[in-house]
Amino acid sequence: MKKKILPVALLASALLTSACGSTYTVIDRSEVHASSNSTTVAHTLLPGNERNPALIEHLALAEELYQQKLRLLNERRNKARARKRDLNFASFGLMGAAGLGVGALAIGSAAGSGDNGQALLTAGTVSLVGLGIGTILQLTAAMQEEPTVADDKIRTLQRSYETMLERVRTINQRAQEVPAEALHSQNQLAGIIETFINETLQVNVKG
Repeated sequence: MKKKILPVALLASALLTSACGSTYTVIDRSEVHASSNSTTVAHTLLPGNERNPALIEHLALAEELYQQKLRLLNERRNKARARKRDLNFASFGLMGAAGLGVGALAIGSAAGSGDNGQALLTAGTVSLVGLGIGTILQLTAAMQEEPTVADDKIRTLQRSYETMLERVRTINQRAQEVPAEALHSQNQLAGIIETFINETLQVNVKG
């Protein structure tokens, strides 16, 4: 019995802990193309710039990168949260099942007339294996990335986006009111948008 329990238990533990690793897409700017929705948003944010399609495309790219990065961060947070929850549930469930199994073996041994020594040995093995794997799962859960890490990155990215939008609206409005400053304003807008794009790309989804 002992020889059968240990391999199965170790295999279950390996399968559960191996599920902890996940891969996340790294955004490559050269492969990102603005969607029609991002282009529409850019046109809305830069009214009066129909004759400057390069600026519109620049802002549309920034919008697309922002949406993709935000989606990846949300996925990261949700997976981290689910992973910790599943590991904790598996740990408590396994230790509880091991306890019930030991109790059932003890009762069966006391009520029956079989080999008490073998029954106690089996009960001890089940108990130790259940406790050991449960502890491993608890430690694995504790070492997982906290969902709050992704939450902090999401808030930082959103603040950066809101700041960029506010500056874009302000400068674009001034360009409409003072046509003589249009060229200078467009250069400022391009710099603001490029700075936001670089900040967005520097946000590391994985940690």
